[in-house]
Amino acid sequence: MLICLLVFVGRQFFGSNGQTVRYRGEDFKMSKAFGSYEDYKDSPNNLETNELARIERAITNAPIPRVLQSQVELARAVLRLKFPGYGCGGRGSYGQPDGSTCDVFSVEIPMLNRERYIVGRTSGQQITVVDDFVMPSDTNELKRVILNGSRIRYYDAEGILLREKQM
Repeated sequence: MLICLLVFVGRQFFGSNGQTVRYRGEDFKMSKAFGSYEDYKDSPNNLETNELARIERAITNAPIPRVLQSQVELARAVLRLKFPGYGCGGRGSYGQPDGSTCDVFSVEIPMLNRERYIVGRTSGQQITVVDDFVMPSDTNELKRVILNGSRIRYYDAEGILLREKQM
C-alpha cells in the first residue's frame, strides 16, 4: 500500500519517465532526472531551456476567476498557478481611499526573472480581479497600489511609478 502511495505522489510531480515535471496536465522536460523533489527544487537550472517559453505560456494563460467570494479563495486560485518547485505568494494588501482593499499576489515564472501578478479588489463581500499582468522580477518591488477612478497605479518604495493601467 505504501509503495502505491509513493508511486502515485511521485507521478503527480514527476512524469512517468522521471525526466519531466507535470503542471496543469502537461509534462515539461527537466534538464536531467532528479532523485527527489528537493533535489529538483534546489537546482538552479532544473528545466530544459527550450521548455521555458511553453512554461511561461502555461502559467500566463492559465485562467483565474474574475470574481471570488473570499481572500482565501483568491489565494487558493493563485496557488493553483504555481509551477512545481517555484514560488508564489502575497505581495501585500493596500487600503484604498474608497474603503476597498487591493490584494497583490505573484507567481514566479521559472528561470525567466518574471512573475505573473494577480490583483484582487475587496469591496463588500466579493473580490474582483482588477489586474493580471507579467512584470520582470528584477524591477523595484511593488510597495503601493492606488486605485483612482478608472486607473490603477503601482509604485515602489521611493514613490516611482512602476505600472499604470486604465481599468
